Formats: sequence, C-alpha cells, structure tokens
Amino acid sequence: MTVRAPGGIVNTLPALAASAAVALAYAVVLPVLPTVVATAQSPARMTAELMAVYSAAMVVTAPMWGRASRRLPAHQLVRLSLLGQAVAMTMLLWPSVTTMLLFARGLQGVFASAALPALQTAASHAATSEGDRSQRLANLSRAALVGGLFGPGVGGAIETDGDLTAPVLIAVAVLVLAAAAQ
Repeated sequence: MTVRAPGGIVNTLPALAASAAVALAYAVVLPVLPTVVATAQSPARMTAELMAVYSAAMVVTAPMWGRASRRLPAHQLVRLSLLGQAVAMTMLLWPSVTTMLLFARGLQGVFASAALPALQTAASHAATSEGDRSQRLANLSRAALVGGLFGPGVGGAIETDGDLTAPVLIAVAVLVLAAAAQ
C-alpha cells in the first residue's frame, strides 16, 4: 500500500523507515565511541565533541534544508540525506584521526538534518485534516525514537573489541535500504 503525497514521497513504511534510519545511524556507534577515542588526551571530552559536532551541524544546516524542501521533491531530499549519511558513516572507518572523526560526524549531521524537514513537510502536505497531520508527525517522531532506541543496542551487540566496522556497516546498510525505498 503506497500513497504518494504531494512532492512524491511515500507516506507509509518508507517514510517511517527513513526517520528510524536517521536516528539509528546516529546512535549505533555510541557504545563504541568511548573505546575508539580511548587514546585521545581526554576521551570523555572527545566523545562529547563527536556528539556535539553532529548536533551543531544539524542546528546550523536545518534551515537550509527546510528551504530546500520547499523547492525539491521530498523523496529526493530524503534520499540525498540518507545516502549522504551513508557516505559520512563510511568515513568513520578511515584512520581514526581526531579531525577525520569530527569531520565525518559533522558531515553526518549535515545530511541528517535534511531528512527531518522533508519528511515533516511531506507528512503535513499529505494530511487530510489537522488530526491526520498530527498523527503523521507523531508517527515520524515515534519511528525516530525507535531508531534511537535500537541503535545503541545493535551497536553494542555487534561491536567487537571497540571496532566501529560492524556498527558502521549495519548503519550504512540500513541507510541505503531506506534510501532505496524512497
């Protein structure tokens, strides 16, 4: 069952999968990051910086993506977001130089901030009533919360010896599959 909303995005499982994928990709590496940055001068500070750069990138670039969501079809913007995040996630596998980790995590935040405005705009446009709009937006939020809930569990369950490879590859696979569904 697929119902295309104005702007072309599918407002069923693919939109919810995209919302969940964004959150899962953020959270899947959380259990491993302290081990990855253990050799940093201040591992706790480095972990905090990696989380902060992602969020700061989202805060700074979300308005730009919001404007883009008015001009581009939502499904294209969501697909760009998911694939951009997949590329940024693979950069986490490059040599663990502090600046590369920060750049990759920031780039992931830049692309992550594109999905949310596009998904919310599409959900709002597709709504047939105020109650329907509220339900669609709540469903997107719920999907993101599920991704954020399962991300650390998946990352912790599949990591081996503080290696980011397995969690990153799982996140990349989820992001690419969600992008393909758009």
